Amino acid sequence: MPDCFPCPLAAARALINASWHLRLQPTDPGWLDLGTSGLVMDTSRARTELNWTPVHDAAQTVREVVTAMSRGQGFDTPVLRPRATGLARWYEAARGVVPGAGGSG
Repeated sequence: MPDCFPCPLAAARALINASWHLRLQPTDPGWLDLGTSGLVMDTSRARTELNWTPVHDAAQTVREVVTAMSRGQGFDTPVLRPRATGLARWYEAARGVVPGAGGSG
């Protein structure tokens, strides 16, 4: 994943918050918090009790998720359904059903 231009976290959060409330994009500032919090998952129990081993590393998984989100890919579920595009996207925004904007969809 290429590096982006440097930006203070507070400024990025303010921009994301404003664009989310204006329904210009579907992700609330919590996603930035999640991405910058450095989550670590302990998988030792799954490895020992289930003989589980990961197939994908964390960096590869994040790249795939970000790529799928940027392409508007998803599944036919309320949370993962692909975003509308064009006029349908404007209609969603007007009705308040943009994912993450507090509407129903």
